[in-house]
Amino acid sequence: MIPFKNLPVRQFNRDEDIQRVAASIASIKHDSGREYPLTIGDRTYTNDRKLNTSNPSDPSQTLAVFQKATRAQADEAINLASETFESWKTTPPA
Repeated sequence: MIPFKNLPVRQFNRDEDIQRVAASIASIKHDSGREYPLTIGDRTYTNDRKLNTSNPSDPSQTLAVFQKATRAQADEAINLASETFESWKTTPPA
């Protein structure tokens, strides 16, 4: 597990911090509304049922669209996770 550490305070009178925040906002705007597939192992799915995530300060803005898993896909994911756990449960932390 990565140990907790405080991040440096942003100083908005410094050009470097202003540019970093502006780049982050531009990245979010660029990817806004993107649809992500459901991935289980090495398989990807696009389903009819979706889950939209919205900007809390502007609920009309969709930030991302995710697939809602079917019961069969949820079972597949749980089974794969259980099988995979056996191969990595003794792996030491990085």
